[in-house]
Amino acid sequence: MVSLMAQPKWGNWFLRNLEHIDYQGVLELTTSCNYHCAYCSNGRGREEEDVLRRGHTCEDIDKIVSFFNSNKTWHIVIGGGEASIHPRFYDLSNKLSHNHYISVYTNLSLDIDRLFRSISSERILTVRCTLHNLEKESDFFNKLRLLKEADFNPAMVLVATPERIPEIDRIAAKCTALEIPFSLFPLAGPYLGKIYPRDYDQDVRDFLLERPSLVLYPGHIVRLLTHKEGLVTSGFMCTAGANFFSIHAETGAINRCEGVHQKIGNIYTGQFSPLIGPTICPSSSCIDYCYADNLADNYAYNFFNEPLSEAEMLTRCHAFADESIMRLNKTRKITTERAHELIAGRKTLLWGSGMAGSFFLQAYLDTYSGDNIVGFVDTNNEKWGKNINGKKIYAPHQIAEIDPDIVLICAPAFEEEILEMVPQWITPSVQVFGLSKDVTNSSSYGF
Repeated sequence: MVSLMAQPKWGNWFLRNLEHIDYQGVLELTTSCNYHCAYCSNGRGREEEDVLRRGHTCEDIDKIVSFFNSNKTWHIVIGGGEASIHPRFYDLSNKLSHNHYISVYTNLSLDIDRLFRSISSERILTVRCTLHNLEKESDFFNKLRLLKEADFNPAMVLVATPERIPEIDRIAAKCTALEIPFSLFPLAGPYLGKIYPRDYDQDVRDFLLERPSLVLYPGHIVRLLTHKEGLVTSGFMCTAGANFFSIHAETGAINRCEGVHQKIGNIYTGQFSPLIGPTICPSSSCIDYCYADNLADNYAYNFFNEPLSEAEMLTRCHAFADESIMRLNKTRKITTERAHELIAGRKTLLWGSGMAGSFFLQAYLDTYSGDNIVGFVDTNNEKWGKNINGKKIYAPHQIAEIDPDIVLICAPAFEEEILEMVPQWITPSVQVFGLSKDVTNSSSYGF
């Protein structure tokens, strides 16, 4: 069995460039593919794509580029289908890379030389390459080597069909020798008359679970362990919609994520209203991945029965650990920046002195003076009069005498309940904001 510790990480690139990136968007450039894999729902064919899909005209491309250029700096993951069959793929990649950072998800049927001419290696986070046909393995690895030599940070993915299981360690060893990250993508859904992961034989399931660091997403491990379709995320805090988005070139829609089609904006109209910070995941199950702040330790406890730290769990179970950990830190930074835009120079009370409120205050004080924050409000009378970082905790009935300009709700799990209570203690002049939405102007943050 290949050594798990030998698997290289590509996260160091992300660490070097993290401070330059404000948002990440997965841009589905096309739903068509030039391959017709039995386990994939994509692959209608390019002819139908040319007839049915938007995003092929120069005007469309200019609107896409203009949208991203008007909204800070992005890490744009260009995928599909097979993105490279889109007639404007190389042109769009080139234009987006002038001001943003690019990743490409591909089956490596693309024109490598043309890709090199389109994008500078300084602007590439990774080229994630999925091998779908073992008969083309030699050509596939030749292209991987070229990407590696050009500093395009390739990473390889293999869909774990039953017939490929005997080849996994051999292929992983080839990637390790090239210092190219290798990950497995377990089957999910129908394939050759069976339903996966339910119909994996136990020996195959055990084989995959013995290699957790090779499995692409934590949710995939949960599937293998429980036979369920995804990682249970209901009730957890998630950053999707705040700094991570699912974007469809076909319609222009910007959604919270692929699994939750909560509208955030549209790349063709230019409308963009990201959430102010992490919010409760509205989905009962995350299909592929979840950037839930509290998910890691809970996941490790439930499924490995040992209290691992977030970093330890992600290192053990997530192929892209460095990026995931740093994304959480970046999200917290973005949350405080957006909150500061709302409350700077305005007398502010934070509602909720629990973990979320305490953390928010500390993160805010790490960057700003915090003189505008006059204290906390909490319904727990045992906390009244106590202090957190020099900020006093008040009772709700004291809000009127404090006379704040803003009440910022820092208890996302109880936000709806708090919103129902707040009006009895505030005057109409007080604005109430939450980390998940602005209740005084419901259109401001995508609601």
